[in-house]
Amino acid sequence: MKVRNQDRERPAGHAQIGRRRGRSFNSFLAGAVTVLLLLAGAGGYLLYRAIEAGDVKNTFNFNQTDTGNTASVEPPNSAPATPAPASIAPGQFVEQSLGNKAQVELLSVQRIAQNSEEVKVQMRIDVLDDMDGGEMLDVSQTGARNPVTDDIYPPAEPETRSSGLISLMNMSKGQSVDASVVLKVPLEVSNIDISVHETSTFRNVPVALAESGSKAFLLNRHRRASGFPQGRRQERQGREGE
Repeated sequence: MKVRNQDRERPAGHAQIGRRRGRSFNSFLAGAVTVLLLLAGAGGYLLYRAIEAGDVKNTFNFNQTDTGNTASVEPPNSAPATPAPASIAPGQFVEQSLGNKAQVELLSVQRIAQNSEEVKVQMRIDVLDDMDGGEMLDVSQTGARNPVTDDIYPPAEPETRSSGLISLMNMSKGQSVDASVVLKVPLEVSNIDISVHETSTFRNVPVALAESGSKAFLLNRHRRASGFPQGRRQERQGREGE
């Protein structure tokens, strides 16, 4: 009888031991989780304080500016901008003519695309008083002068490339007539004084680039300034072609 009772008591003892082991394991897990939570909280707090102190950069703050010493990158030296063609504003260059009986206004002073060493001067002659008869302006006598060096620039083929003799006879007050002339002006000259027959001198007038072919004009000016004439360049190209 005692042996049977012992056999019955053994399973009950084993169950109690298993329950104790389960409780201990659960307690261990709960303690480990608690420790991990404490460590995570402490780590997050330390990280927050480090970000506030500036020891750690917050990569998610898009408004943050980088104040570190970074090497500044300078943009490459850009080529000088091509100068815009000079233009004359209406009424900018107006001079009295024929003893205040007329006035001459410059409309355009611009280089010719086909020949960049020639400048076409366009003007308008306004009659300010009734003419007595015989008043004339000889546009073919128009010339230019360098305001810096005093070099004189004559008209190019004045008989055929200018308006020639303009007669104001029988013209009434308020009437006008347009005229033009072509002058020989070197490439490097950008401002000139213009003298029109029986008219006060126009001072320091800007010379505009040609509307078309301005790139060729600038290239020719560069060649002339660098002492490499166009003829030598063509001769050199011919030799290389051989």
